Amino acid sequence: MKRFLHYLPAAATLCAMLAAMPLFTACDDDDDPAPLPEQPQVHADQLADFAENIYRTDAEGLLTERINGLPLPELEADTTVLYIGITTADTAKTIFKNWLPQDGNIVENGMTVIFTPTDTLGNACGTITFTPATDAEGRLLARVTFAGGAALKYAREIRFITAEAFPRNDESAYKVGDVVVDETRTNLAGHTEDIRYLCVRKAQSGQSGLLIGFSGKKETTALACLEYAANKADAREAAKIISANYDYFASAFSKRGDNRLKDEPGNYYYFDHYVYALFYFGAYAINFKDKSEKYYNYGSTALYHVYSKTFGMRVR
Repeated sequence: MKRFLHYLPAAATLCAMLAAMPLFTACDDDDDPAPLPEQPQVHADQLADFAENIYRTDAEGLLTERINGLPLPELEADTTVLYIGITTADTAKTIFKNWLPQDGNIVENGMTVIFTPTDTLGNACGTITFTPATDAEGRLLARVTFAGGAALKYAREIRFITAEAFPRNDESAYKVGDVVVDETRTNLAGHTEDIRYLCVRKAQSGQSGLLIGFSGKKETTALACLEYAANKADAREAAKIISANYDYFASAFSKRGDNRLKDEPGNYYYFDHYVYALFYFGAYAINFKDKSEKYYNYGSTALYHVYSKTFGMRVR
């Protein structure tokens, strides 16, 4: 998604507004305004972020790709009821919690997890609930339901069923650790490189596989606003996977000639998470050792980018 290009008019408007604001001088030199906080005080659209873990849409809101959960007409005619094949309810709970933001309003009571997403104003918008479940056939292990303003267009309910009951268990195109050489890309600065990805999650029953790669050159956030940067859901999922088994993945990247995770664990990598707010125009970067994120003002700091691709899921 060429989000940067879409936001240019808004950015220009913001700059014009700031330029038009009257300037005031303090009567006393001691009355200097308080410095801006290092991080912009803005709220994420947590429902939209959650949806990116389930499916992706284009600029018109049309479904383009499924990430977690497939409709199975053999089990349910409603295509907004999605299925994932897993082994236990505990595994399902872990998968669900990986979709939630670290700073989210999350209430956990035994096996039940209730997430209350908020909008960009910080207002609650319904609830998303994970609960263990059973059915007469013995295939259902858990479900995710949406209530109130948390309804999603392409996912009314997500059902976790036993892997044996999942009717499509195709072999993953790649296994964890596989290296995938993808296309040659040229960014807005004219820098061309071959993007080489590492598989960090294989495709399985109702779950897409995930490939991660890093840019070969450091660039500022001015150039981070590109269609190629990994989106928030992919970058955060990769950080959770890699941080949980960091030495393995650092070694796997090293074997393909990339020693950055091994030698520079403190590195942050730009991803598709930008801020356009009063006094703030910049991007976030993520660390794959501890999953932390940092904000950088537009054009201020040159860092590597993280790229992502998903595979193994069909839009139906």
